[in-house]
Amino acid sequence: MSSTYLALAKDIYIELNEAHPLEMKGLHDIYLPELHTGRPINIDYVDDRI
Repeated sequence: MSSTYLALAKDIYIELNEAHPLEMKGLHDIYLPELHTGRPINIDYVDDRI
C-alpha cells in the first residue's frame, strides 16, 4: 500500500497476523518524511533503521 493511499484514507485497518514470528514486530517499509528535501535516506545495510 502506498503512502499516498494512507495519507488520503478516511480509515485504515491493519491486520494482525499471529502466524508470523514476534521478531518481525516493527518491520514495515513505509517512510513518510516531514519535508521532501531531496536528500537520500541513509540506509546502507539490511538491518539499518530510520
